[in-house]
Amino acid sequence: MCIVNYFSINTLDPVLCISRDVTSEEAVREDSKCKVNEITEKPEFTITENGKRYAKCGVCQKSVSLSSWARHVRTHRGERRHSCHACGLAFGDSANLARHVRALHARLRPHACATCGKTFSRNCHLQEHARSHSASRAFVCAACGAASKSAAALRSHARSHAAPQHACVTCGARFKRRAELAAHLSVHSGERPHVCGCGRAFRLRAQLTAHARTHAPRAS
Repeated sequence: MCIVNYFSINTLDPVLCISRDVTSEEAVREDSKCKVNEITEKPEFTITENGKRYAKCGVCQKSVSLSSWARHVRTHRGERRHSCHACGLAFGDSANLARHVRALHARLRPHACATCGKTFSRNCHLQEHARSHSASRAFVCAACGAASKSAAALRSHARSHAAPQHACVTCGARFKRRAELAAHLSVHSGERPHVCGCGRAFRLRAQLTAHARTHAPRAS
């Protein structure tokens, strides 16, 4: 039985949501439906963390900042109010729509690297790129002390310490990265998705790249 206390969207009064007797798997689905249907844009309670105010989402249990609460609620409801006039793709908030338009339609890349001239649609991407030109390695791995130039590079490095989490359902082999698992699955499926212009096909992109060199003109 699914028994969930939530606030009504319209009245903000407490609502008791009770479903029929169902299996445990159905109960999970029903419980999720109850939560999404009764979730309110006014958080049920808030907590203070690092000087900021957060609300705990009753659907996914994530702590969400109050400024992001309404947008987070819409993701559970599947609401996409902001549509792209160029392609019709819809987004949950105007910020994501604006980023989509800049990246795909307007091709606006106003943020240019002063060192190499490469341009970016967002300033944060420029700042991340700019670190590649710097000798500074301010991001240090707590596990081994290795230093990286950016937070993204550190996150990538940190995966080398993590236990493999992506398992093959066919043979049980485990991989640290989802991309590695995807490449491994072609061993079982026999697929060769990477095709050369000459017609030869390969399981891995690296194999195609190595093969492509055989077509490159040799230096005289």
